[in-house]
Amino acid sequence: MSTKSTHPNKNSVMQADQEAPNSTERSWQTILLAVTGMSPAVLTETIWALAHEVIPIIPDRVVIVTTLAGRQAIERELFTPTSEYANQTIWDSLRNALSQEGLPVKGRLLYEFQLLRMHNRDNDRYDDLADIRNPDENRAAADFLIEQVRNFSEIPDTRIIASIAGGRKTMGALLYACMSLQAREDARLTHVLVNEPFDGALTPKFYYPAQPVQEMKARDGQIYIATQASIQMADLPFVPMRNLFERDLVSKPRTFIELVNRCRHNVADIARKELKLKLFEEDRKIQINQVTVQFSSAQFVLVLFLARLAKQKQPPFGSYKVAVEPFSQFAGSLQDEAKSNEAFNWRLDPAVKRLANISDTDDQQIRKLLSEIKEKLQGAGQEGGWLASALPEAGRFSLDLSPGQIKFC
Repeated sequence: MSTKSTHPNKNSVMQADQEAPNSTERSWQTILLAVTGMSPAVLTETIWALAHEVIPIIPDRVVIVTTLAGRQAIERELFTPTSEYANQTIWDSLRNALSQEGLPVKGRLLYEFQLLRMHNRDNDRYDDLADIRNPDENRAAADFLIEQVRNFSEIPDTRIIASIAGGRKTMGALLYACMSLQAREDARLTHVLVNEPFDGALTPKFYYPAQPVQEMKARDGQIYIATQASIQMADLPFVPMRNLFERDLVSKPRTFIELVNRCRHNVADIARKELKLKLFEEDRKIQINQVTVQFSSAQFVLVLFLARLAKQKQPPFGSYKVAVEPFSQFAGSLQDEAKSNEAFNWRLDPAVKRLANISDTDDQQIRKLLSEIKEKLQGAGQEGGWLASALPEAGRFSLDLSPGQIKFC
């Protein structure tokens, strides 16, 4: 008796498979992209779960992303004939079991290995990875996965079902990130769930409920029957951001990190456009949307200087050094304004006086103040972080906000 899992989301992927099982000629194809390590059973379990959804899905291609050690384990377990399976491979046995249920297997479930690789600087070649054990190998895996997802996403009439059930945890996490960055809206991200003890150490191993070898023994000697297993498919929600960053994907980033940095920059740009900055000059504080941040006298001079320049639509200074003299003059003008009022006024703070007298070549004081301001903003939560990203950076000394976003109170 096989256990069918129910899948509540009858999305476009599933609806398109409604023509199965009688039709084998289609204008589209489904690719199962699976990261897999030393537990090959996640492949057969995933395929079984997909085939037993409310609307069955039989992938056309199964792309197995793994290491050298993973490939050896998968070939040994799934693609080597065994006497227990009547000299069939487990893979062929699975195909036959699905076919006997009337599911459209012919011409589908064509598998291929994609071995993770890393650039070898010594011979300027790519070497297949035996495992993923250090930061360099993790970066190489990320670059490889982003390329796989991008390439399949760009093939017309192709839909990806990505499985994170196998491999090291970092592989699953990286595949999730790659799908978020590159996959289209019709893609799925899945994880297969198997009840105990079928997800653990049984002898012989469990691969799918209808497998020819039904009796399996646990370590305590208890016997379990394969048809008693429950396999369910869990869909993992993710946000497909491909369209959001489509312009940046025209020139393809060379690495995963490069793409992440591009997208981070774009997210910061989008978020900054939603900011409303209010400056309360007498209190030396600002309000970013609904978040209030208090500054020291010296820090507020720099914030006020940048805000006034932005409000007046002044062009950015090209460097910190070029900004030193105008900033010093601005600090001096604040002191002149305050001298008419002998009562306490933060503009008469000695720290402000020192800013009015800094050397026109000494940009270190500005850099130190900016560092303090950014740290304070980043400690104020998300809104503060977005404003921090609008502060001066290499090649641009300005506050990257429009005049309409700034208000003086």
